[in-house]
Amino acid sequence: MQEFNEIDTTVKPVEVPKEEYNAPTTTPEPVEFNDNGRYRAIKKSGTIATSTLLAISALLIGGGVATSSDAEVEAYIASLNSTDTQIEWVVNVEGDANDLTVEAYNDFTHRKTTIEGGENSGSFDNLKEGMEYTVAVYMGDGASQKLLTKQKIKTKRK
Repeated sequence: MQEFNEIDTTVKPVEVPKEEYNAPTTTPEPVEFNDNGRYRAIKKSGTIATSTLLAISALLIGGGVATSSDAEVEAYIASLNSTDTQIEWVVNVEGDANDLTVEAYNDFTHRKTTIEGGENSGSFDNLKEGMEYTVAVYMGDGASQKLLTKQKIKTKRK
């Protein structure tokens, strides 16, 4: 018969030398970049600058300080009719408002007229037949317009 030797099954921990991390006490030497490295560094800083500018622009344009007149003005398009070259509209504005405009536009045309508070009516003439237009009511000057309402309409074909 064969004899079996007994195997030692106890696990002994292996001691791993501990390393200490010493933070550098001096500024590291500048690293030389090739042209690609410089391009990446410029591109990255440009992206950060662009993101910052976009965030500031969004805050100034879209998230500016709300005034009481912004909350109190409502407008709706009561009637919108079209012929082959004309769009007739009736707009009602409720509340204290100034700098109101009604605009008709698409990729090729942009027409604009000013209106007052209350009921307003008018038309946009000499339009192209068979084209879709957006009729919108805006409040404010050109730098900070607020869309109050809009609808799409298509001029008829002859």
